[in-house]
Amino acid sequence: MRRRDRELTTVDQALGVLKRCKVLRLGLVEDGLAYVVPMNFGFQLEEGGALRLYLHSALQGRKLDLLRRAEKVSFEMDGGHRLLEGRGACDFSYAYACLMGQARPVFLEDLEEKRRGLACILRCQTGREDLEIPAAAAEKTLVLRLDVLCWTAKENPPPAKEGRPG
Repeated sequence: MRRRDRELTTVDQALGVLKRCKVLRLGLVEDGLAYVVPMNFGFQLEEGGALRLYLHSALQGRKLDLLRRAEKVSFEMDGGHRLLEGRGACDFSYAYACLMGQARPVFLEDLEEKRRGLACILRCQTGREDLEIPAAAAEKTLVLRLDVLCWTAKENPPPAKEGRPG
């Protein structure tokens, strides 16, 4: 990371970024070219510090064809975007927070594990704990867990008087 002054180095700081973001960009490779897919996600920090991200999808498609061949994938998420105005052209900046990394994709097959993954996505996206995932819906939905191997996070917050980006 070039801008070490913007680096977020603690798990708590990274979780703050995760909680503010709603879209993850999944990075795959097809014929040597990047294929990037925006997806809603959920996350779980396991005991021991392992980070797991959950995604859901239809049961077919280009993304799944690429995922089935991938041993590892990349991901990126960002938020808190806001232009920080300056007086001169070189005085402008941009407020943001982002997290990116690499992960190993795991296709969930067990029905209860799929339901827990879908519930995690709903909880992270809606803030609600009371939404029940019907077994029939989980059966016809692909649920993917990304076991995060490594990540980096950084932030360029607005000046203190303006508050943190949301």
